[in-house]
Amino acid sequence: MERLFEGQSCRAEFIPDKQRISFSMFGYAKPEEHKEMYMKVLEFMNTHPVVAFMHDLRQMKGTFTQLNDWIVETFRPAAQKGFKFEAMILNDDVFTAFAASDIIKKVTLVEIQIFKTTEEAESWLDARLES
Repeated sequence: MERLFEGQSCRAEFIPDKQRISFSMFGYAKPEEHKEMYMKVLEFMNTHPVVAFMHDLRQMKGTFTQLNDWIVETFRPAAQKGFKFEAMILNDDVFTAFAASDIIKKVTLVEIQIFKTTEEAESWLDARLES
């Protein structure tokens, strides 16, 4: 696993054998920090094959809807480079769930599923990588 970004509210790691980037979010979203992380990931994707993202939002609080439009537009070109799948692991925070639902409605080029556990998310993504 290769650490791509480490911040106060978010982390991104590349899992080469799975062609996956694993994101972990902590506490309340810090939009500028999240944008910095996503820009580093997008730059990384220019030179490394990435098929899937896994967002672990279980330690997150509150919403991130202010980032959704920016994320969707910024990562639109990534779908043409092979990015196809997104697994989101949610907690019971109603605001985080609302933000996740909002982004799912806006994404049309990537298949997204929501899970309660890391194991379920990884299993779903592994099955997609094998097909």
